[in-house]
Amino acid sequence: MPKGISNPIACNFPNLICMTSFCIIPAVAEAQTRFDGFRTGIEVVYSETTLETDISAPRQQALDAANQRLTQGEAELSSASQRLSEERQRLDTAQSELLTYRSQLSQLEQSAAANPAFAAALAPEIASRRQAINGVELALSQRELELQYASASVQSGYSLLDAGRADYAAQSNTPSLSTLTLDGVTARFSLGWGTSFQTAIAPLHIGIEIDGAPGTGEGLLVVPGRYDTRIKGGAVFGASVKLGIVPIRWLMPYISAGVETQEFSILRRGDRETYQATGFRGGVGFEFSVTDNNIIRLGYERTILPDITFAGARIEPSRDAFKVGYIRRF
Repeated sequence: MPKGISNPIACNFPNLICMTSFCIIPAVAEAQTRFDGFRTGIEVVYSETTLETDISAPRQQALDAANQRLTQGEAELSSASQRLSEERQRLDTAQSELLTYRSQLSQLEQSAAANPAFAAALAPEIASRRQAINGVELALSQRELELQYASASVQSGYSLLDAGRADYAAQSNTPSLSTLTLDGVTARFSLGWGTSFQTAIAPLHIGIEIDGAPGTGEGLLVVPGRYDTRIKGGAVFGASVKLGIVPIRWLMPYISAGVETQEFSILRRGDRETYQATGFRGGVGFEFSVTDNNIIRLGYERTILPDITFAGARIEPSRDAFKVGYIRRF
């Protein structure tokens, strides 16, 4: 060949093609590892289902209702106070009238006693004054009773107003955003299959897996102006695709992605209902092959679930799971 020209030549290594100073390696070639085949597993899982709750809407509604009650309470207190003032004026008038009649009666009785000749003539007037005094005393008793009722209404108005102000202050101090965590430990069961392909770096493992676990954790969600709601995490089911690499025969780091669905039990006012939330799940972990058919797995997964809305509150749920378990390969 002419000097300075390099043509492709066959190398002595199988499955390799050399061009100038470079070699192209085939992308994949089928290979088996200690992580391939059908697999079943049981894992201990600590999970935290986090409910990020936004209660802005019901909180504002509760504040508006509390403010309306305050306005109504202030109006009722003003009316009760005016009534109390009027009853006091009536009582004062009745007391003044009673004093006048008693004074007049005293003068008539003194005149009759001083001049017996006029006693008979003054007798009807004295009787009239006594009758008037009895009437005023009766009215005075009624005025005192009405005054007590009006005073009690004013005191009740102040109590209601104070309670309304305390309620408004409590609602104002309630944060619009809060976090409720449902956590606990449970067991997860899985069934899967995987296979590996040889690459230039190390065998590449591809697998699929389905799993299920009982639910854990419960908590109380308080929504202002509404009834309290107890939420309990229910059963969890998932399906994932797993991609791993086997740098050494007994170790496989991996990543996974898939879907997960979780049931929530919602208890409020004695009524129970369920809500099913389905979302995306991603994870990372390591598998350690202790023997040809026995594997230990450590992993972490995070699930993002769609928003939930009930009782006027908007909830953003997510789930973090930390797992360690045993995998049996067949």
